[in-house]
Amino acid sequence: MAYPADARAGRITRRGAILALTLAVLGLPLGAETPSDVQVRDRNKVYVGNPDRFAKPAVVVATKVYAEITEYQEVRRRQLDRNDPDYYVLMEKASRKFRAALEEAAKAGPYDLVAEKGAVTRTEGTLPDLTDAAVEEIRKIQQQP
Repeated sequence: MAYPADARAGRITRRGAILALTLAVLGLPLGAETPSDVQVRDRNKVYVGNPDRFAKPAVVVATKVYAEITEYQEVRRRQLDRNDPDYYVLMEKASRKFRAALEEAAKAGPYDLVAEKGAVTRTEGTLPDLTDAAVEEIRKIQQQP
């Protein structure tokens, strides 16, 4: 079906408005400008946020956070590998806890990008390290029933 030109324009505008509202509700920076002294060196190690658009980055040491997660501890204790079905079940649970902890630590900052230490760098000074805050969040999550 063909739409009149102005109807299509209105439709695009509504979609744009819906997208902007969704981004605002999710707390994503709509017009954030990436600081000029910050570089994303490894996009695969960005855990929270958009590596193309952020204003307040922070870093974390994922291995220290995972070390506190009970499901990850079980994977290590039982020496599970990818050939064991339990590996995937436990790692999925561990990953969800990891992500939730990082999101809470970032929100408290507030930071809009969290990446592995070294994956994002600043030419002058250092980036805030959320590792301890994320570990505390893991402990809170694991105390919940």
